Amino acid sequence: MLTNGKQIAAARQLIGWSQADLADKAGISKPTIIRMEKELHSVKYDVQQSVIGIFDRHGVEFTHRGVQEKSYSIRHYHGVEGFRDFMWDVYNTCSETGGRICLYNARPSNWYKWLGQEWYEEHAKRMASLGDKIEFHAISQEDDDLFIAGSFGEYRWLSKDLFLDKAFYAYGDKLGFLNFEKESLNIFVVEHKDFTRAFCVLFDIAWDYKTIIPPQQQRRVR
Repeated sequence: MLTNGKQIAAARQLIGWSQADLADKAGISKPTIIRMEKELHSVKYDVQQSVIGIFDRHGVEFTHRGVQEKSYSIRHYHGVEGFRDFMWDVYNTCSETGGRICLYNARPSNWYKWLGQEWYEEHAKRMASLGDKIEFHAISQEDDDLFIAGSFGEYRWLSKDLFLDKAFYAYGDKLGFLNFEKESLNIFVVEHKDFTRAFCVLFDIAWDYKTIIPPQQQRRVR
């Protein structure tokens, strides 16, 4: 886990990037990168997460001792902060690669419960800003009309007898498994292109042949 700005510099050097290279890839200014490497705490959290995501997608992980090339294909997130980090990864991955997002067996109230409604709505604005770069489809339980991603995506319903309270989230080359319990939340993300594509094929079969189109596609909850 990232602990100080020196790790940013070490990560750059590990993959041979200059400060200008990193600034260009992260879409921020070179002075911001310089400031991050000197005083990480002075840079906004969302900018930090964006930079961390860039390194993650280029095969670098942050450890308590420094940085190293990624040696894993599965990432584990847990709790509120873990869920927020996961959603940042969804946004950062999609802002870089675009493409489809498939969310299966979604129970939208879990997003509000664990992220907080205000935090989620800021995330929804970020996702909506990607516009036509992404295509978001979500399958939720029949009669659940809490369409919290309605500003940037489309929902369909799965009949109650087929709905299971375990969520699957495909984005980029990543497939997430979200396990919501009463007092705990664990998310495991596998980064594997073929597994993710295979899941999306099954998702499309359910979308095309097993889902119900809700009479109301959007609803703002205040």
